[in-house]
Amino acid sequence: MTSNFALLNGAGYSKNWGGWLASELWSVILSHPLVQKDEKLKNIIWKYRKLGFEAVFGDKEISEHYAEEYQKIIKDSFIMMHRALTMDVDGLGDLFYKNFIHRFKAIFTLNQDLFFESKHPTLSNLPETVKYYYPYIKSSNYFKYNIIRNIATIQNSEIQMFDATLDCKAEPYDQTNDHLALIMSKGNQTSKLIKYYKLHGSLNFSDPNNSNIMVMGSSKPSQIEKIPLLKKYHEDFAEVLKNVKKLMVVGYSFTDYHINKHIFDAVEQGLKFWIVDVNNLDGLIYNAANSELKINKAEGSYIEIGEELKRARNYNNLFKKGLISNTTESLYKIFSGTKLELKRIEDNFFE
Repeated sequence: MTSNFALLNGAGYSKNWGGWLASELWSVILSHPLVQKDEKLKNIIWKYRKLGFEAVFGDKEISEHYAEEYQKIIKDSFIMMHRALTMDVDGLGDLFYKNFIHRFKAIFTLNQDLFFESKHPTLSNLPETVKYYYPYIKSSNYFKYNIIRNIATIQNSEIQMFDATLDCKAEPYDQTNDHLALIMSKGNQTSKLIKYYKLHGSLNFSDPNNSNIMVMGSSKPSQIEKIPLLKKYHEDFAEVLKNVKKLMVVGYSFTDYHINKHIFDAVEQGLKFWIVDVNNLDGLIYNAANSELKINKAEGSYIEIGEELKRARNYNNLFKKGLISNTTESLYKIFSGTKLELKRIEDNFFE
């Protein structure tokens, strides 16, 4: 069965279940022992308090003297988040999967943590046989779901790494050659495959040098261009958005211009979207407009007087054209509360 729906998750997705937002990770990073024992590094981190932890990557001192240490600090912070996520979401599993996750053609995420892979419940209650997998990654070693599930004792060495070298021969899936980099699966016979794209890389993606593949900071587009797998993921993202009718956006603040461009290019061709985010709509529209201005400024383009107002009006019109509705309740509340919002999504998004 072909699905007309796609899903995009941002940092607010993990926040729904108790995780940290990108803005909150700055404080986590500040408390890291490597930062606390190095006054110079601490001062650099503090300098980017208002801009967030990703902005630190653009600092000259970081790139020249602290690149390896800062990557380790980021990785350790993601691991810490897994250990800290104690909320039991298993009770929400039936509704969450039966009414939501399995209904999408593809899932795209900007998150680099392993929350989706590790925290969600077993899939015994899915209405159909389904497999979630990383596209274009050929693997004979499937994701160790039972190991990663024990969050309290997880260590860096227990995370199964995937060689994230682009392998186009791994697609399309061949039932006779089960080589998928599986995240989760149910049953032996497959009636539905759901691709899980990690657009900005992942804590468990590595290159041939065994370095993590995660793009961060203000230069994400140029970093993505240099990584064949992620470049292909973004090409697929643009293609999927032009071939589905609706996009569900969960916990994404619209601050990445390269992501926004794919979304709104598709909106111009008829894509409709629904936002699940605790932030108000005006703030998201502002973020989208500002993201383009930041790209222009970074590239040294001249910003004319009134350009900000012009961009804001343009994005207001794009939101108006594509937005079906927005939900400001958390996913946890949607699936555990009165179910009123769930019914509204069911009736007006999955129609």
